[in-house]
Amino acid sequence: MFILTSVQHYYSDKTGEYVGLMLFGLKTTFEGRKERRFLIETEMRNQEFVKRFNDWQAGSLIQYCFPMFSDEQREFMITGMTPEEWKEEMGEEE
Repeated sequence: MFILTSVQHYYSDKTGEYVGLMLFGLKTTFEGRKERRFLIETEMRNQEFVKRFNDWQAGSLIQYCFPMFSDEQREFMITGMTPEEWKEEMGEEE
């Protein structure tokens, strides 16, 4: 299970320019809890993200709430798994 705990604006260390949203959460596995974070490069700001996130949690499909996010980004929001972890767990696509 994955629980999204916070969302923060993320700025480039080098340029100081806005890059996107950093998602933080907790993933519970059989081995215990792991803190997770994942950067989504987007123009979206927290207020819009929260509205879309609330719509998703209220029952709307995630692909309708976040059509601008990739499949991998939406998968992280659902499961807390990065693309690398997904490949490790599920194997490569054929």
